[in-house]
Amino acid sequence: MTQPLSAVLLAGRIRSAPFDEGFGLHVLGLPLGPRGTLLDTWVAALSKLNGLREIKAVVNTAADVESVQASQSLEEHSDVQPDLRIVAEPAPWRGAAGILRDVTRHLPETAIVIACEAKRLPLTTLQSLMTPFRHGEAQLAGVVGIFADSQPAGVYAFRRTAIDLAPPIGYYDMKEQFLPALARHDKKVVTAQLTGELCRLSDLDSYLIAVRKSLANGEARQSWVRISPRASVSGSAVLDGFCVVEDGAVIEDGAVVHDSVILRGATVGGGAVVSECVAAPLAVVEPRSRVVRQYITGPSARQTTRAASPVKPAFHNQLAR
Repeated sequence: MTQPLSAVLLAGRIRSAPFDEGFGLHVLGLPLGPRGTLLDTWVAALSKLNGLREIKAVVNTAADVESVQASQSLEEHSDVQPDLRIVAEPAPWRGAAGILRDVTRHLPETAIVIACEAKRLPLTTLQSLMTPFRHGEAQLAGVVGIFADSQPAGVYAFRRTAIDLAPPIGYYDMKEQFLPALARHDKKVVTAQLTGELCRLSDLDSYLIAVRKSLANGEARQSWVRISPRASVSGSAVLDGFCVVEDGAVIEDGAVVHDSVILRGATVGGGAVVSECVAAPLAVVEPRSRVVRQYITGPSARQTTRAASPVKPAFHNQLAR
């Protein structure tokens, strides 16, 4: 395939998400996998596409750009990955298709653009999106990724000229407006079957499930633990199940951390028990306290923890898969 290939990660939001409210963190900057963040996971998945030249991650504001950039270790990708840019939406209230038009105007008319709803784990492979274009159909305007029972996978591929159909001003949605408009204008759009399991990151439950899945990485093992070399974990502390402990975090003597994420600079006091939680940067869990299924958002877990959504019966079953 000779057409230039670019990717756009759509990671904005219309309303505040629990992660934003609780931590002041953008979802793309949340840690996932043996190292890196959700954005790193997407970069790795997209970089498997032959000929990909650039990836543009689009967030709402300049503050979001700073938040994501602060969480990245971009030097890990610099020698092997396409050019990565994290940018704010050029104009507010544009909708997914409107944003896609705004951030791809610089591309040549021959370009193909991969568009991804990025607040989810990428599927196993994205190669199937490109197969219809390799067949050389000049009339093909776009490909919609689907999986399982023809459910939308949240990933698309469009010719750049087709994206021009989105108006330059005003709100323009992807599913409700842009795709129907392509059909009305007799633009050919086909579907591509993708493999994998849909895993959106929308709340505490879904994020912890995503952490579990990304740490497992297809290996049959009983424990998944990621500890930064710049964290301090006492030799008498217990990390059970899947755990992420980020830079500057402190796990004190006798503390137990189970199926949880301890973000940068957070402290779990001596003898405390933390289970199915996410501790915000600089949060403090007091010694000998017990915190279960919480967003730990303040300087003291006893005073400022925020309850997660009600326990869902399927939660533990999902983690066990």
